[in-house]
Amino acid sequence: MNPRRKTKDPSEEKRLSKPHTVFREKIQRGTPYLFKNIICHPENNLRFICLACKEAKKKNYEGYCENLRIHLMNKAHEDTLKTEELKKECQQSIKFLERGTDVSQDLDVKDESDKEETKEGATSGMKSKSKDQVQLKFDIVSFLIMNNLPFNLANKLINYTKHLVNYYDLDTIESTKIYDQQVSKIASKCIGLELKESNLKLLDYSPFSISADECTDKAGKSFLALSARCFASNLENEPEDRLLTLFELGESSSGKVLHDLIENFLFNGINKDLKQKNFMGISSDHAPNMISGGKKGLENG
Repeated sequence: MNPRRKTKDPSEEKRLSKPHTVFREKIQRGTPYLFKNIICHPENNLRFICLACKEAKKKNYEGYCENLRIHLMNKAHEDTLKTEELKKECQQSIKFLERGTDVSQDLDVKDESDKEETKEGATSGMKSKSKDQVQLKFDIVSFLIMNNLPFNLANKLINYTKHLVNYYDLDTIESTKIYDQQVSKIASKCIGLELKESNLKLLDYSPFSISADECTDKAGKSFLALSARCFASNLENEPEDRLLTLFELGESSSGKVLHDLIENFLFNGINKDLKQKNFMGISSDHAPNMISGGKKGLENG
């Protein structure tokens, strides 16, 4: 007698056949909490890595992108939230992912639609759109022109507007005001610090070179800008330039001082061995005080 073949659950079969979601910076890293703790898997752009769980040595610290929201809700991840502020930020990110998933699935289709419209010509494309859509495009272009912004920001601006509308209610948007001092503090004290940490973590996973450039502001203060050229993931074909930090220099800016400043900044952290292994070299302008002996040598850029 032949054994009875087990019938597959149709809902389970549908779930297994569903394609995985590609990692998107604007979704999987779309909040300050996500930006700080989530990165794309260096070998698979369908998966994420949770740095918080990895550093806490949790067993399941990576997964497919569509499961990120579930990962943030599980008990193992909750154990990494040591403060009430972190718990609040995590909950906000869970809500963001819940709202942002549908938006991310539509972006590729809409981007292709915009490209086709460009090929057919701006005039014929506009005729097929509603009057409100045409007016919106004119308003966006006008905003770019009046604020001296590059035209290639247009599509990013409209996509970000969709994100704001999906994430915040209209009353919150209408009642919110932000002042120059608030912008400066948020940029330097909050987002800037998280960007710095995120860019430094990239150097643990990618070969990199660094570039040092000295400059002076209007007040006569000297600074040293330190940038890294690295790969955002192993799937990237071209490296990216990431600003690491800006040092304020004192009276002495000899080669030895600059060399020690850079070495102490890069190779004194927890993962200094990983960074030393990935470090390829350093370049600078032709200023003689930028040239100093190092472990792998320096070359003029």
